Amino acid sequence: MAVAPTKPTLLAEILARPDETIRAYQRGGISSAVLRELAAEAEHPELRRFLASYPETPARLLEQLAAGDEPEMVREALAGHARAPRAVLMQLAGDASPRVRQAVAGNRALTPQVALLLAEDASVAVRLALAANPAIPPRTQAQLAQDPHPLVRSTLLGQSRLDAETQRQLAETADPLARVEAIAGAEATDHALLAWADSDQEIAQTALLLRRSLPDKVLESLCFSTHPDIQRQALERHRLSTDELLGWSQSEQPAVRILMAGRPGLPPAIQRLLGEDPAADVRQALAGNPELDETVALLLAGDADPAVQTALALNPNLAAAALAALCASSSRIVRKLAAARPDLAAEHIALLLEDGDEEVVYHLAGNEAAGNAPPPGPAGKWVRHRLPTLRTLPARCPEHAHKLVHDPAPGVARFARAALA
Repeated sequence: MAVAPTKPTLLAEILARPDETIRAYQRGGISSAVLRELAAEAEHPELRRFLASYPETPARLLEQLAAGDEPEMVREALAGHARAPRAVLMQLAGDASPRVRQAVAGNRALTPQVALLLAEDASVAVRLALAANPAIPPRTQAQLAQDPHPLVRSTLLGQSRLDAETQRQLAETADPLARVEAIAGAEATDHALLAWADSDQEIAQTALLLRRSLPDKVLESLCFSTHPDIQRQALERHRLSTDELLGWSQSEQPAVRILMAGRPGLPPAIQRLLGEDPAADVRQALAGNPELDETVALLLAGDADPAVQTALALNPNLAAAALAALCASSSRIVRKLAAARPDLAAEHIALLLEDGDEEVVYHLAGNEAAGNAPPPGPAGKWVRHRLPTLRTLPARCPEHAHKLVHDPAPGVARFARAALA
């Protein structure tokens, strides 16, 4: 504080506002002389609580307070004092008040002996405070790892420096939640992570995948998990070499090949291999890959399975030749999807118009990408069609616009006038 308080002013503050005064002087600021004068006349419990809380109170005075028959509030303040002597903490660790024992459990100055004593305390609140104390030694951590209360074990897992043996205990406990929390969140060596991955235990492997990052060797181990969902997640996260991609693309499990088929950055040679896969689901996954090679796309455009062509028609990145093959597909659904694509060129529009399928042409008429320049030859077939939407296609061609400039449908006439302008 800016001005050191005198005994009368400090005494008045303590008696009037004890809690506020304790907080105000947590950084010191009281002269030794004033502190001695207060200690000499500390008849009021609030004054003794202040002395037991003040960070610069001498250890000798703290011992004197501990030796007296003090109320709980004073004993609790003593129990949490950073400079409390070991003998005082040992004494207060056996206090009848759980609040006092809890304060000792949270004190970073507690000794290993006191910590072991409190690890067996009947109060869960005391054990919780101990589990949260970063100063507890490994032996106490190991004891708390076996605590019957899940909150104590969970609190222990929040330690930034958790002993390796304690972590192993928590990872092997019968409580599945504690196991998951231990493996997913606690600090661990690469050796420990790999051991959990190699265990092939579903809970352990699932918890590993909850970690934000994993070493390559751990992910590689998880790729060989016997649990399909774990294997899939590991394969998605693992950076595979070309040889590894090739190997997994030849897996006996279709689900793995499907995963590979949709993977970004898949080399064209592996794409061609998967493009001839006997499982249609694999070829379908490949057809939807946005990084599909042009030659592979053309191969899949002629696939006998309509689902493969459908996935290809929904692929946002297609070469012109593959799209042309889809426009000539025998599947109406595929042609309708092609008609709605934003990357249609004149050759594609011509193929779709020549098809003669009203539903396909209807989709084409609603596609803004095909709105400006439909080929006049194929478009002429729809000049007298009963549906106005289909007549908008020839209306956009100067060669046919004069026939539709007085069309009863306002939208058709508007297109015709725009084409003749």
